[in-house]
Amino acid sequence: MKKRYDFIDLLKFIAVLAVIVTHIFNLGIPWGSYPFSVGWIFVEFFFIVTGYFTTLHFLPLMGEGGADERMKRSLQYTYKKFIRMVPYSTFVIAAEYIFGNLGLLQEGKLAYLKGFANMPFEMVYLSCATSHTPRAASVWFISAMFLVFPVYCCLLQMKSRNWLRWLSFIAPVLYYCYFDVIAARNYPHDLLRAFTCMMIGTWLCLSQADCNRLYGRIRSKALLTALEVGAFAFVVVAAYRNSAELMKLCVPAFMLTVSIIFSDMSYTANFSSSVFRWTTRISMPLFMWNWTIATIIRAVAPSLADSAKVAWYLALSCLVPLAHYFIVEAFKKSRARKAA
Repeated sequence: MKKRYDFIDLLKFIAVLAVIVTHIFNLGIPWGSYPFSVGWIFVEFFFIVTGYFTTLHFLPLMGEGGADERMKRSLQYTYKKFIRMVPYSTFVIAAEYIFGNLGLLQEGKLAYLKGFANMPFEMVYLSCATSHTPRAASVWFISAMFLVFPVYCCLLQMKSRNWLRWLSFIAPVLYYCYFDVIAARNYPHDLLRAFTCMMIGTWLCLSQADCNRLYGRIRSKALLTALEVGAFAFVVVAAYRNSAELMKLCVPAFMLTVSIIFSDMSYTANFSSSVFRWTTRISMPLFMWNWTIATIIRAVAPSLADSAKVAWYLALSCLVPLAHYFIVEAFKKSRARKAA
């Protein structure tokens, strides 16, 4: 796919903002006492979109080469995808441990240093490989995807598209029928959740032609656009109202939104905006930093009123990632100039 869909960049940005609000409970504010407490559902959207684009990348390579060659391609693609996250996650994880361990200083410097024991594993995205809860909680998304991604990419290169389509259908059915739509973080749920949601993206990609035939019968861009935007808006409203009973309907809503966007049959398909393209570049640091920002506020200013904590949290969760993004981009440009 060479065409860029700017509208989906906007939806990803909105999803990140919802996740930021969800993590307000890390400030010590009771979960469920504020809107978007169930905003964790938007993580499914990220996984689904990732699965769709990854499937598109590997479709021309299905059945090509032997097992070793397929694994090599999978590892190379995994490296290319995740290496760009390292400049952000490294500082986020370090800050999480530095400030999150401050309470251990009461027990001495040695206790404080022992609190860093698991940091190397989180730095290399292995936190979801153990039963220990990661300290930098927002990075679990990257760790879970990183651990299953090479295997997932290998599956995308299997010879039979029909078998892959069946597998990408049955895996989510088995997962959600057993676990339901929940935000459980116990091992190995993170890994299963990442794999299953990416498989939904695979199924949508492989079923896009069938969806297009169905949408073609509607013959109304206005109606398709309303369905596309309305499905995503349904999730936003459900999350805002903390309607946990509606969470099981949110995944199908995401599927409808994604399939209509990529059908090229709605008005949003040709929507172009440099602002939206920019929002997707800052979505990653925004997603990573918010949990750690809350940890820093709790460590540095524990006596602040809840309203002040929330205000500082929301402001810093936008400003710190933005500053980090510009620093990283400036460093990249500096290296490019020196290489030239």
